[in-house]
Amino acid sequence: ARPRYPSAAVELDICCSMLIATLYRRPGHVLLPLFADRIEALLGSDLDVNRKVAGATLLLTYCTLGNNVERGEHLVATTQALLESDEVTPLNRVWWYSRLAILLNITGRHASVEAQIRKARHIIETHGLSGLRGARTIGDEPLQWSMLFQRDWERAAALAREMAEAAHSLRPSEVFLASLARLRLAICRGDPDAALLEGPACVAVASATGMVYHELTARSQWAEVLAEAGRSQEARDQLRRCRELVRGTCLAYFEPELLVIEAYTVRGDRDMQRCRALLSEGFALARRVNALWRDTRLFGRILSAMCSEALSAGIEQEYVRSLIRRFGLRPASQDDEAWPWPVKIYTLGRFEILRSGQLLEFPHKAPRKQLLVLKALLAFGGHDVPAHRVTDAIWPDSDGDAGGRALGVSLARLRTLLGNQEAITVSDDRISLNPDCSWWDARAFDRRSADAVHGTGDAGLLALYRGPFLAGDSDVPWTVPLRERLRARFATHLRRSASELEHACGWTEAAALYARGIETDDLAEEFYQGLMRCCSALGRPAEALSVYRRLRQILSVVLGIAPAPESEALYRTLREVGIAQPGS
Repeated sequence: ARPRYPSAAVELDICCSMLIATLYRRPGHVLLPLFADRIEALLGSDLDVNRKVAGATLLLTYCTLGNNVERGEHLVATTQALLESDEVTPLNRVWWYSRLAILLNITGRHASVEAQIRKARHIIETHGLSGLRGARTIGDEPLQWSMLFQRDWERAAALAREMAEAAHSLRPSEVFLASLARLRLAICRGDPDAALLEGPACVAVASATGMVYHELTARSQWAEVLAEAGRSQEARDQLRRCRELVRGTCLAYFEPELLVIEAYTVRGDRDMQRCRALLSEGFALARRVNALWRDTRLFGRILSAMCSEALSAGIEQEYVRSLIRRFGLRPASQDDEAWPWPVKIYTLGRFEILRSGQLLEFPHKAPRKQLLVLKALLAFGGHDVPAHRVTDAIWPDSDGDAGGRALGVSLARLRTLLGNQEAITVSDDRISLNPDCSWWDARAFDRRSADAVHGTGDAGLLALYRGPFLAGDSDVPWTVPLRERLRARFATHLRRSASELEHACGWTEAAALYARGIETDDLAEEFYQGLMRCCSALGRPAEALSVYRRLRQILSVVLGIAPAPESEALYRTLREVGIAQPGS
């Protein structure tokens, strides 16, 4: 309980050995945090600089694997001064730079990783350490990790091949890291066949290392591969084993990741209630424990999809948005309104621009030309719009050169106005709003309504249409085609939805949709007929008759015609019901 040591140096050596042994093999051991605390205290003693650097390196390993980033950052700040000593051995420097690279990765500083590994490699090459294969492999793993985060697929693939060639068959840790590099690369590059092939081998060799963290890493990533492949039960089996590994250990911070992977799995089984319950639990726990989302960040498809689902369901929205910004996640769908787009543009029923979620307002005079250019881009589809088409719309009286110059200036100012230089791209005299960083309601509605025609629509489509496209510019000729196409698609989808509700006796809901249809197109007679039927079914014949009289008046005033025979027949039936129920 209170061992006596012959010296502080011996105590540091023993505490370091016990720290790494328990961290790797028994991460739930009660003495593990005590060893870490004691090492930190001993680093302040009057000890040999190499013992201190070696101890700091192992303590940094504990901080990175144990999710204690703040402690790790403090340790780096205090240890860097020691590395300035010429007495620090080359091997100690190599290990320190390799461990520092891991901390840089998990804190998102991926671009800084290569400099640390370059230092380590230089030392290995210039000090005759090439025989220490493990030292090289330990540095290659965080380097490939950083390459994957930066989407440098080719270099990451080349490094994975180097790791495989260097891995010694009698050193399971080297074989594991090479296998892990191949698995990560396959998933990041979207190669499910290669990932499915590599996954079982990676799990097997991870188990052979005897290191709990390795096994947890391999199994959690294999679970993600299985989940994406639709092999739900196998994915859940891996997640169950992961929970057994982390329970009661310093690796328990993995639990939020496991919950989110499971949520993705059950969503594939169409169990949305369970999916959202898991997301609620997972993201709330992640916020409390400050989860780092180490490996899930590599597989943006799952985390992006679950972030989108959480935002749609109102789950931990601020935290989820911070995750999206922190890791630069890309949305699972370019039509996702809830996603925190850098630029959002509303054109249906109103014209508004949001920059990073904040409404763009003009305290003085609005930049009319820039906004007209934006509206023209949107009206012409927003993608690959010929530059001359925009200049002809905005500067019809200018010659080609003058119009082109004016457009170039307006586009530059428009990018500044939107607060994102990548929001508008120009290629081969064609202009596009960048779909990776901008969202606009007209495009989302157009695409989703097109899907709805083929039977794959969604319930939120009607809510997305809040009024005519650029209603305030109804007198501008080039806004008309898109406005009318969107209006027609809205009417078609509304008609189908209302009819389905009516046949299911959902009279109140159907009546609301028919009324909205009349607001959208007050000459669409079938909407009046539907509303009349619903009012009758709800026992409100007088209200139904009032709808008919409104129809008759609007048709007479606008078109100079009488209602259709179907409307007249319905009116007579309703009138008879009204006479039979004079108190209605």
